[in-house]
Amino acid sequence: MRKYRISGKNWIIFAIAFLVFFQLGCENDIKPGIETSEAGDLIQASTKTTYSASNISAILNAFDADFPLEVKHSVDFVKIVYYTSDPSGELVVASGALMIPKEVSDLPSICYHHGTETDRSIVASVNPLTNAEGFAGLIMASVGFLTFEPD
Repeated sequence: MRKYRISGKNWIIFAIAFLVFFQLGCENDIKPGIETSEAGDLIQASTKTTYSASNISAILNAFDADFPLEVKHSVDFVKIVYYTSDPSGELVVASGALMIPKEVSDLPSICYHHGTETDRSIVASVNPLTNAEGFAGLIMASVGFLTFEPD
């Protein structure tokens, strides 16, 4: 087995090459676009479906809910993905549901927060009918509020 020794001038060349490659390798850890983004920037918005006022009312009736307000608007359900910051100030990607009532000219808004959800399959942005918070957002939108629910 052959042993290689690095000495003298070769050692300096090796050290410089190592530092250059190490520095270039570290630059790949930066996520594309994140260095110019800031908390609140929208990454993506996609309309998933529209829930009619009659469908929302039917679900309330199925649960025999005594709801004091009139469900009168169909609701566009939009999943959004955006940047926010974590407690240390680092940018992170987050998602949420935006529920937009149709045919409303003046849109008061509500932001509905909930506790941490560890099961990502039942958050509002996946399907608002899989959890109480998501359905509450649909109801609020159906009576005329622009509703946002961060996941």
